[in-house]
Amino acid sequence: LLPPPPPSSSSIMLRYLKRSSSTLSSSHTRPAKRIKYTPLHPTNNLKILSWNVNGLKAVTSKYEMEQEDYSFAQQFITKDHSLDNLQYLLKKERPTILTLQETKIQKNQQELYEWKFEGYQGFFCSSIKKKGYSGVAIFVRVDWMQQQKQHKNIRIKRGFLAKEQHDEGRLISLEFDEFIILNVYAPNSAAELKRLEYRMQWDRDLLAFIDELKEDTGKAVILTGDLNVSYLNLDVWNPEDRHPRTACWTQEEKDGFKTFINAGLVDSFRYLHPDKADSYSQWSYRARNKIQNRGMRLDYILMSDSLKEGLEAAYMMPGIKGSDHCPVGMNFKLPETYLQSLHVKQMHMEEEKALSHLTDEEKRQLKEAKDYAEDELLVNESRGDGSNQAVQVETQDESEDYEHTFSAQPAGGDHQKTSFKE
Repeated sequence: LLPPPPPSSSSIMLRYLKRSSSTLSSSHTRPAKRIKYTPLHPTNNLKILSWNVNGLKAVTSKYEMEQEDYSFAQQFITKDHSLDNLQYLLKKERPTILTLQETKIQKNQQELYEWKFEGYQGFFCSSIKKKGYSGVAIFVRVDWMQQQKQHKNIRIKRGFLAKEQHDEGRLISLEFDEFIILNVYAPNSAAELKRLEYRMQWDRDLLAFIDELKEDTGKAVILTGDLNVSYLNLDVWNPEDRHPRTACWTQEEKDGFKTFINAGLVDSFRYLHPDKADSYSQWSYRARNKIQNRGMRLDYILMSDSLKEGLEAAYMMPGIKGSDHCPVGMNFKLPETYLQSLHVKQMHMEEEKALSHLTDEEKRQLKEAKDYAEDELLVNESRGDGSNQAVQVETQDESEDYEHTFSAQPAGGDHQKTSFKE
């Protein structure tokens, strides 16, 4: 299938001139654009969880939980089916979106694990540079996608443009109608900081990638994942004793993280809990650090500043076992003010896209027609004739993107169709 041709210049001119002529009969108010806006659907109450599983195989083969949670888990355990740590998390929390890091699986192994995510549609990015290394994934609840009728098209991006970074399977992003979510596994600077320079370049490339997404779409961004840095003293259990040239604690890594904050991203946990101590997401397996809560906060959910007024809760989940990291979470609503401004912004972007097909001469003629219509309005206003009713103008971009349809079939459910844009 080929995309349809762009609208002809003449059709745009005729459509605009026809609308411009209709403004001659109005007065007292300038033409107002009609904004079609649908209020928030109840399913816009979102819960997002992020977890470095340190191997998808590990969290899907272990069965560990707190004693008080055993009664809840018991209802899902049968003679032929046990409940692993990952399934327990999904059934207990029912997140709208779950992002995983360090899946450590290859592309040909993905189908082996999809049945574990009953009711979820999975999107993977695996390392092709090295087996059993890195890898990220995003799982979206299928019933939420179906209830959100406008979520018919999801744009998927895997990795940066740089081939080496794409090969390590460290980034995947999904673009929905109202926001973009990214899942990343930042490179660790490693022992003796051997990869510190590569790590800093990765941070710069990630920030540039986010800026490009925001500029191209006008949408807010949610950045989740293991960022491999603790940027505040509150984020480690022994800040005074920690060597300043230790991976995840260098000044370069802290400054790199602050560039994301300065770029308009908000640390959801610190926004609600600015002074909360002893809240960590990673504990070394050495010396029983988890029991003594000797940890670090390496896992984050950052959000665009325009979304922070909808933030309801941000938290760690140390009771979920199976990895040296615990899940981190965020509950929020998409603010009405953001959705309204997004709609206006996208309408303007579509209008500019439609006008981009015109030649310079056609743009000049279009401007003259617009100026003429505005002059006539001023004349009518000075006469005081006509009604006080604003002329409503609706713009429409006739061009459409090429679409490719994937099957979205939750395990154990009916076959559904969801269209994704790769």
